[in-house]
Amino acid sequence: MHPKLTWIGELQKTLALAGVGTTAAFLDHVDPLKKLVVLELNEELRKGDYRPIQKLAHGFAKANDCILDRIRREPKKMILEILVKTRLGDVKNLNPLR
Repeated sequence: MHPKLTWIGELQKTLALAGVGTTAAFLDHVDPLKKLVVLELNEELRKGDYRPIQKLAHGFAKANDCILDRIRREPKKMILEILVKTRLGDVKNLNPLR
């Protein structure tokens, strides 16, 4: 896992509080500053559940100096394409809700 993506753990905790349990898998991308995070969901998202989770993921990425480039949605899975702004620097693990 890239050190700049430690905030994914905080995102998982927040989603668990909302009733959406997840497990995360980190995949490399051809671009060294881009990472893929696969969030496996315990249940399929309904139509109205996707948008709040999307906004929450964007908020976490912005608070931790990352850009959420794209979100791909599958029935029980969300794939986050994350662009890390800088390769080096301090590790951030910020929660925008606190």
